[in-house]
Amino acid sequence: MKRNQLFLFLFFFITFIFTFNNIIIAGTPNLSAFFNSNGDLINNWYWLRDSSLQHYAQYIFEKIPSGDYDLALDITALATDRTNGNKGFPAEFYLIYETLGHNALVRQKVTLPNVSASNDPVGYTCHGQIVIPGEMIQDSTVLFVRIERISPENNHIAFNDESIALMRASEAEDQIIVQEEYSADKFNSNGSLINSWYWLRDPTLNHFAEWTFENIPSGDTDLLLNVTVLATDGLNGGRGFDARFLLIYGFPGTDRMGGVFKTKEIYLPNISPASDPVGYTCQGIVTIPRDFIAGATTFFFRVERLYPNDNHIAFNQDSIVLLTE
Repeated sequence: MKRNQLFLFLFFFITFIFTFNNIIIAGTPNLSAFFNSNGDLINNWYWLRDSSLQHYAQYIFEKIPSGDYDLALDITALATDRTNGNKGFPAEFYLIYETLGHNALVRQKVTLPNVSASNDPVGYTCHGQIVIPGEMIQDSTVLFVRIERISPENNHIAFNDESIALMRASEAEDQIIVQEEYSADKFNSNGSLINSWYWLRDPTLNHFAEWTFENIPSGDTDLLLNVTVLATDGLNGGRGFDARFLLIYGFPGTDRMGGVFKTKEIYLPNISPASDPVGYTCQGIVTIPRDFIAGATTFFFRVERLYPNDNHIAFNQDSIVLLTE
């Protein structure tokens, strides 16, 4: 879409935005006040898949409070390689955004990784977060966001009115340009094994899952963990529940040299789309500060449930992917 068309769209809808009451409270995700799309509507998702690249999805967020901070867009999309296509594909698209009253318009390419669980029969779910710098917001209270496909050869992608949530970046994980990603060299769990997932669910809280990553290049930048976990409220439980657990992380040590560890309580939201018949998938990015183990090249991670009445959670070897900046 050309720049003047974007401004016309924004001007047209701005006359209506004060009828909405989406107020961004610090750290609280907020959905858009306005959404529309001309994509193909299937099961409450609008698919952008036309060869002429005219399909789009558009959002308006309003009543953004003033302040010196960055914003983050938490984005969940579906993606596949063709109509009724295969699972496991990423979502690639243009993200276009601008704020009311400013002349700056940003257009950037975004790739969201596919985060579908291995037992997800659909396997289309993609998720990630994009940071909008504070200088783009300034004193504006309205943000316009538009999604377009990049080329006719790109994967089909789908969005709905809840696909993008707006939050302060201080409560989100910043978008990082990833240079490398690593899978665990070792994995161990004493959880209940069901369909390749180890469920941590015992009332005595002795269940755990552990990962060891070896030969990671040393450095002083933080590490990122892309974590995917299943969660439900009990045996054969319901859908839509979030995951909460204790993450123990650090340098495991060798021989007489003891390890150095820290702990962090983690909360991951359930990101399962309405079309997911299971609805257990939770996902998020966790930042691991590296300053206390700056020279380490081997990293150890362990997860445990916090309380007996917490949701049941499940992991496997691929649940944690380690990313370096």
